[in-house]
Amino acid sequence: MDTLSLPCYQQGKPATRLVSLFLILLIITSGASMLLKLDFTAKVNRINTLIHTMSEEEFKNKEISTESRAEVDKLLAEALEFQGANISLFWFVIILSFGGLVTFCYWIYRMNKNTRVLGINGLKYTPFWAAAWNLVPLLFFWKPFLAVKEIWQANLPGTDWRQNRLPLIFFLWWFSFILLAVAGMSSLLDNPEFTQIDEIIYASTTFTILYGIKLIYTALTLAVVIKIQQAQNQIYAAEQIRLQDRTESTERVIPTASEVANESSKQP
Repeated sequence: MDTLSLPCYQQGKPATRLVSLFLILLIITSGASMLLKLDFTAKVNRINTLIHTMSEEEFKNKEISTESRAEVDKLLAEALEFQGANISLFWFVIILSFGGLVTFCYWIYRMNKNTRVLGINGLKYTPFWAAAWNLVPLLFFWKPFLAVKEIWQANLPGTDWRQNRLPLIFFLWWFSFILLAVAGMSSLLDNPEFTQIDEIIYASTTFTILYGIKLIYTALTLAVVIKIQQAQNQIYAAEQIRLQDRTESTERVIPTASEVANESSKQP
């Protein structure tokens, strides 16, 4: 890599900052959504219990307590309020997920290109396809991860980068994505026949689990992004030191015009 490649390399840092921003926002919103769903599920479960109790009292010709009715009305009002917040957060998570996907594709493109700028050869995936595989149905289950795998391997020190072993976090990241995708598709295909309130509890519990998995996946994605950027920074710093040493040694070897003139005047 020469000094002319520096502007090209530095374009990767804004990409890392941008995708990190989206991922941090996704972590916050996914965590908030999960907590809201947990609280909502607890309230609906309590309403369900109270309704069953009131039904039993009515069946036994007992007077339903005013406290029970008041608690049900209060919990219903709170549940409806929480549901409104849940819907708003859900769409916010969808928008952030789309933005995160776009910025992640751009980040992969920049990291692949930067790896080539640093003089590392032998990458199987081009910058375009390293990013584009994220958008291809079915193939996005493994192709993007293989593209990220070789980028990370290539930016680790070693004589043959293909032999570099990646940390466990990479495989946990891959597994969490597959788990999130499978759980999401299963929830869409599943159609249990419950009573209305049981359906609400089931759906709320399912979304709580999905938000939890998404939270873990997003946090692992952020960790992978940061670690690859750090590895690439180290390669870049080492390359700059090597170029600086080579420049200095060249300057010492090549004499200046005045030195040549002085040397010539000394000759008889």
